[in-house]
Amino acid sequence: MRALIWGAVVLLGCGGGAATGTGGTTGGNGSAPTDGAAADAPAVHTQAVYLTFYGWPDNSPPGGAIAYPQNGGFPTVHDTAGGTGTYDDPITFATDKAELPVGTRLFAPVLEKYLIMEDDCAECDTDWSSSRKWHIDVWMNSNG
Repeated sequence: MRALIWGAVVLLGCGGGAATGTGGTTGGNGSAPTDGAAADAPAVHTQAVYLTFYGWPDNSPPGGAIAYPQNGGFPTVHDTAGGTGTYDDPITFATDKAELPVGTRLFAPVLEKYLIMEDDCAECDTDWSSSRKWHIDVWMNSNG
């Protein structure tokens, strides 16, 4: 069984990338905050998402394996699902790589945690390809 939260995530450094949609941006042109932050601050975009959670038994196959491990040459930080939620150690999330590129870092205010795209999610793939529904599946630390 999966838990569900409707929430928002803050996409970090997404000024000109694939992560666009209907949501507010900080800064007038979506490129930098207008609150006096440094001019070289990364672009930030707030996006409403369908947020679900998965763990060891939900993974396919069951376990901590991820589709895009760092040791496979991907721009990620883990070799198996995990993370503590800090910027330097974000928690693994899964989605369609057409929705958010592998290695995308997010901040989820509802969780007060940083996340990183390191895995694939079949339901997320269907949601994105059929209706452009923003859906991310967040790893919940678990084991067999």
